[in-house]
Amino acid sequence: MNFQHFICVCLVSAGLGFSAMAQAERFDLNNFVYDLNDWYLQYLTDNLLSSAHAEQISVNLLDAKSNIATQSHQFQDNYDPKTPVAMNLVYVADAERVIEYVRRHDTPLVFYNRKPQDYVLQSYKKTWYVGVSAEESGYAQGEMIANYLKDHPEADKNNDNIYSIMLLKGQAMHYATDIRCRAILKALRDHGIEYRIIDEYNADFNFEIAQKHMSNVLKIRGTGPIELIISNCDAMALGAIKALNEYGFNLGYSKRKAIPVFGWTGLPEALEAIRNHKMQGTVAVDIKTMAKLILDLALTKYPNLDAMQQHYKFTRTEHDKVLEVEYKAVRAPDLKGKQTLFD
Repeated sequence: MNFQHFICVCLVSAGLGFSAMAQAERFDLNNFVYDLNDWYLQYLTDNLLSSAHAEQISVNLLDAKSNIATQSHQFQDNYDPKTPVAMNLVYVADAERVIEYVRRHDTPLVFYNRKPQDYVLQSYKKTWYVGVSAEESGYAQGEMIANYLKDHPEADKNNDNIYSIMLLKGQAMHYATDIRCRAILKALRDHGIEYRIIDEYNADFNFEIAQKHMSNVLKIRGTGPIELIISNCDAMALGAIKALNEYGFNLGYSKRKAIPVFGWTGLPEALEAIRNHKMQGTVAVDIKTMAKLILDLALTKYPNLDAMQQHYKFTRTEHDKVLEVEYKAVRAPDLKGKQTLFD
């Protein structure tokens, strides 16, 4: 995935000290990111920086590269009481410590991607979480897959009415991984789809890890046993497709040499793969709105959430501390003539 951010509005920091920051430009927002090697976070960050650029908002972008200690040092070195904070935590339990720190200065704090526990969010009036319902979007993914299988009985290659599934899962410690997987499988059962999981692997939301695992599976088993690939994210789905391509599968022009692959995110690369019939579907998340909500909450653009809902579509839960954006199940017919998925 190509990640091009707006250098004019952000600084990728390797750890400037507070005294250096005090002498440097003061930013409008400090954005602490878990890992910009994650395609989902690249996509979200691109949208956030694009929105910030349009409104002449300066963003200090700090990439922890999956390292807890790095993020801790970045926060200590770059925190400015007058600058709102957006935070994608490496270690979710650190949320309490971060809240205790910003509470002293009444600094707005918006968490995203990795959700702190509800009681933690309730502990400070100026903190929120912006995301998408893991359970509901996972169930939507399962429903989309069930509908596809009903439309395409040829996907059951051995005609035993039981689908052999490869399940590519996200990080074991990410709250959404287990929730979405359980919701997907429940939806399949609710729609009368029988299945067996023949391979289950935590590829950590990572393209390369998924590609490597898929390649190893294909070397050992070949394509024969696998009838369906379900992924917790588009990056892993695309990694699996890359490996399949090496075996002449999922190239987009042969139904016989194809294994149905379904993802979750709505990355532009995944939508293109769906258009080209290399991938069968995804659950697209309204990333553009998510990015704008993070910005507007942190910068207190609107006086309250009622006012925000005059401009954006989102659901409020957990006593208005959690804001969840829309999502849509997307297959090839849903993309015909569409420039955008969300109004």
